[in-house]
Amino acid sequence: MKLLVSGYGKNDKSVQLVEIDHQMKYQVLSKLGLSSPSFFVEGDDYFYTFEQKSSVLLHIFQVKENKLFVVDSLALDGDDLTHLAYSKKHKMLIGCSYKNGSFFSVKILDGLFSRQIQYGTQVEEQKLSRAHCVTINLSETEVAIVNISLDEIFFFSFVEDKLLFTKQISVPIGSGPRHGVYLNNQVFYIITEYSNEIIVVDLIKNIVIQTISTLPHFEDKSFGATLMISNDKKHLYASNRGEDSIAIFEIQDNNHLSYIKTIGCGGLHPRHMTLSKDNKLIFSCNLHSNQVSVIDIKEEKVILEIPFEVPSCVFEI
Repeated sequence: MKLLVSGYGKNDKSVQLVEIDHQMKYQVLSKLGLSSPSFFVEGDDYFYTFEQKSSVLLHIFQVKENKLFVVDSLALDGDDLTHLAYSKKHKMLIGCSYKNGSFFSVKILDGLFSRQIQYGTQVEEQKLSRAHCVTINLSETEVAIVNISLDEIFFFSFVEDKLLFTKQISVPIGSGPRHGVYLNNQVFYIITEYSNEIIVVDLIKNIVIQTISTLPHFEDKSFGATLMISNDKKHLYASNRGEDSIAIFEIQDNNHLSYIKTIGCGGLHPRHMTLSKDNKLIFSCNLHSNQVSVIDIKEEKVILEIPFEVPSCVFEI
């Protein structure tokens, strides 16, 4: 299998293509040197990331013959970006800013940026706004932007080449919603950074239908990080920075969650994680221990550690 890994590094190793063989030995096949490419997404045989300099630079890169190379770049207004999502249906890259809560969208044409950018914000009042996550529903009709400081989730619809605001849903004040994922077009799961909970939202009734802790057996300081849903949509995984763990939940028939168990992340401060394509492994970016852990879910143990400077994003390609 092959993994793409990126992080907060500012050297020639900040993006790496890593191959893992059947004996769980790894080798680095290729590298890109970008400044803090802390997140990336895949779409239409390309990968999209950014780097933080005096302004934000977006990049499109490809993997060919086990080599990474940039094919197009685009400068954005502003100097901060947190998260990206890509719509294959609309050929559109969307990102959000932690610094001011704003978002952007740009069309992708034949693997290149169109240069026609929409900038927007969902907040008119002078409030501290921090957008931490942008995600797209399964039918690619709706975009959700999770705002950690406003305790709000803002929803937008695709209308031609634009995103138009449709609604917002509030979560408890001070909970700090950080990351969200769609189970389907009717249910949205949110992990909170400050209250260490998962909030289940009914998108038809626009109400919270469940709140459940990610730390049922841990009383020390910890912060919720990210969520992911298994490929068969039977389980949800939530990472905890502080307990340094991954909580596993069963997704019930009514879309509520029931806690199963917690396993170790294999390092310190898990920031981002993804599942292997066969649903058997978790790849955990452990920021403070400078490594990516490969975790066997069934055996509940780390089977490989890949050294990487301040990793923050990983997935199997």
